[in-house]
Amino acid sequence: MSLSKCIISVNLRYTLENELRDCRLDKFPSVDEYGSKFKTLIKSLAGQRQIIDNKGQVILFLSNLGSSYPLWVTAKRSAARKEVPELDELISELIDEARVEGRNENLALVGKSKGKDKDKKDKKGKKDKKTDAGKGKGKDGQCTHCE
Repeated sequence: MSLSKCIISVNLRYTLENELRDCRLDKFPSVDEYGSKFKTLIKSLAGQRQIIDNKGQVILFLSNLGSSYPLWVTAKRSAARKEVPELDELISELIDEARVEGRNENLALVGKSKGKDKDKKDKKGKKDKKTDAGKGKGKDGQCTHCE
């Protein structure tokens, strides 16, 4: 292998390793996409002769979940001490868990909209009626304090 190909290969491997470390659930809109990207990066690294054994994959996968599923991650880490599951099995279980909790879609948006619906407007530029409820306005939009 020539020196330039070797440098490219090392740079690619370094980039893939960094991507894998930074592959966190909160950066993806769904658990499915997170699992898919994680597996793709593992396979890409294997193609660069950087093989991560199953135990390493599982540990990294659970670590990258962060605080999104703390109880689930704790339970899986505990179970992995006895018997390490296959990565595909773990991803399937996480997808099932997300569906049970109703959190499979739009995970990247979770927690980012708190407090932002104060002046929420619909497509026509009108304030959302839900946000005005309970703020001193009656059904007809008149101030209940001034009536």
